[in-house]
Amino acid sequence: MANFILRYILSFHLVLASLAHGYKIDDSCTKTGHRAIVDAAMKSAFDMAQSAERRLSARPWADDTKELIGYLFAKEGHTPSSDEMQKTYGVFRDIGVHYRNERTGTEEVPWTDVVSLRQFNFLNQT
Repeated sequence: MANFILRYILSFHLVLASLAHGYKIDDSCTKTGHRAIVDAAMKSAFDMAQSAERRLSARPWADDTKELIGYLFAKEGHTPSSDEMQKTYGVFRDIGVHYRNERTGTEEVPWTDVVSLRQFNFLNQT
């Protein structure tokens, strides 16, 4: 499960680094019959980012939010403050504002927006 979450986090950072304003599911996904799976995964990932944004903007943070933030973003025994988490909050907010829109039909994605995960080696793949 942790490996799955880390892959989503890495994927979001790669998308954000590309300065894309939306995403497009490649035609090869449709041709191979995987479009519905990829579409569902994208929607789920955006929903998770929106949930993270809501939790980070809540005041005060719920105990389970503090625990998760500490686990993901801090050294053992330290929970970051809301000020320390502003950049992370901004990333999750920007995902919803800028990247949630799917480009469809003949809308092209500029080559500068294309991110290929094939160039990255994931550790502990099962």
